[in-house]
Amino acid sequence: MMSWRAILKQIKAAHGTDKTTSDGAAVEQARKQLENAQKFEGSPLEKKMNVLMGQIGIDYSKLTKEEQMTLLRVFNKSSMLKHRTKAGMRGKYRR
Repeated sequence: MMSWRAILKQIKAAHGTDKTTSDGAAVEQARKQLENAQKFEGSPLEKKMNVLMGQIGIDYSKLTKEEQMTLLRVFNKSSMLKHRTKAGMRGKYRR
């Protein structure tokens, strides 16, 4: 009977050249972008915008203040990027 490690090595060897197998570069790039976003000074929404712009190849820090404000207004319309949700407001006083 084969051990789990032997089975996993065999699977990895069989699929190593498969074009659907990730080489890890995309994961590494996403990890670096998230680390940069954590270091980024700004609101939580600005950090999210920084990551999203990085995903499409735009350096958020090189945008003018006017462009950043335009993006902020656009992203504020997204329900997915809202900072406070009803679940996040649970037990808090609403103004």
